[in-house]
Amino acid sequence: MKKIFILYLALFGLLSSCKKDDERFFDSLPEQRVSALLTQYQKDLTNAESGWFGYLYTGGPGFTFHFDFSDSVSVNTYADFAHSTLSEAYKSTYRLQNTGAPALVFDTYSYLHLLADPDPSVFGGVTGWGYYSDFEFDFIRQNVDSIFMIGSFQESKLVLVKAKAEELKQFTDGTYEKQVADFINYLPADKYLYYENDEQKVSVYIDTLQRSVSFSWNEGEKYVSSTIAYTYTLTELLLKEPFEFNGQQVKAIQWIRDAGKTAGMEVVFQNDETGEIKTSTTPVITMQDIGAMVGPNLQYTSLTIGPSAVSKDAWSAPFLKAYNQFEDNVKRGGETLEYVELYFDEENKLILRTRITDGSSYYLSDFEYKLEKVSDKLQFTYIGPYKNSHQTYGYGNAQYYEQLAMPLTQYFVKDTFYFSWGPGIPNPSKVQLVTTKNTADFASGSLGRLKN
Repeated sequence: MKKIFILYLALFGLLSSCKKDDERFFDSLPEQRVSALLTQYQKDLTNAESGWFGYLYTGGPGFTFHFDFSDSVSVNTYADFAHSTLSEAYKSTYRLQNTGAPALVFDTYSYLHLLADPDPSVFGGVTGWGYYSDFEFDFIRQNVDSIFMIGSFQESKLVLVKAKAEELKQFTDGTYEKQVADFINYLPADKYLYYENDEQKVSVYIDTLQRSVSFSWNEGEKYVSSTIAYTYTLTELLLKEPFEFNGQQVKAIQWIRDAGKTAGMEVVFQNDETGEIKTSTTPVITMQDIGAMVGPNLQYTSLTIGPSAVSKDAWSAPFLKAYNQFEDNVKRGGETLEYVELYFDEENKLILRTRITDGSSYYLSDFEYKLEKVSDKLQFTYIGPYKNSHQTYGYGNAQYYEQLAMPLTQYFVKDTFYFSWGPGIPNPSKVQLVTTKNTADFASGSLGRLKN
């Protein structure tokens, strides 16, 4: 007992000494340190004479804003959604608060909130989620002219950069809008873009609708691709994160202007050096059979089919008819079909997942097919609502929606199928699942990884 008591005293002394060390290490309490940080951030935000550009990367496209913060907790906001949001500021309020970390909260409705609006009739996006964006952000770090932040809920990335007076003028007087439109019109529809890295060519595909850049290259005979979101600045496409290849990091793509027009493009490396983006009338990399890239443990395991991924204009008439019939069946019950996804992440199995919403909640349904390869083609045999290893329904809604989904679930059993690159420049965001008997009968979608 005496030994235990002595050990207790020793531990107590150790803990006491640690506490004294902590007090010597920090000159103030945690809440006092956060309060001091908030005060400093408030000064930084309001002392920028020409405000701040905000580069926001959502769960989808990137968007560019301008914020002018005042001491009276009001903020004037411009956004590059449309001509009206670039020419007319939206006045709302903000606050800085301690949410466990220093945070910036846009606490009344503004252009930012449009991206997070759960009603797609307001500004598009996904029902219940919008563009998976935020209006409350935690401060991460800061340098001389930039503040880096992360969304508190959807983890969207926001980078604030101090604006100069002339930059603000160009952003709001139509110059920015004109230059972006001119850049989009400059992009060739019938040529392949690329840059060279140590004599290896890297294909560049710019999707101006999704505001993303896909970099593609060959590793031996293998086709590899990386897609990164971007926002527009006055001079370039600023990537969400750098694209790294062969020891070089690309942080942006800038346009070259001559006589008031876009005359070329360059990749901008992390060290601010540049490399010319060239054009070719033929593919600059070897395009692997897309079917060899989809499946368990391969580069892609899912195909997303829906207006949010690929426009209905890109669908064949037979598939559009089947999809619309399912969509109409759902609408009769006062609900909305958002999208369909095909999952190829298990051997000999296809899962067709649908997402349906009633405006306040969403319902996932999984339908199972047996997958077989017949002469290098894919044959799907419908089994029914998916059951997991416990013989219970994976997402229990499938048994209730099975009859409504029949036009779509039966579409995939009428023939064998194969994957094909879509028309134009091959890109993983535009892929077709084509029927063997009729090449004009296909579903179009965007390849990706399995979503939980």
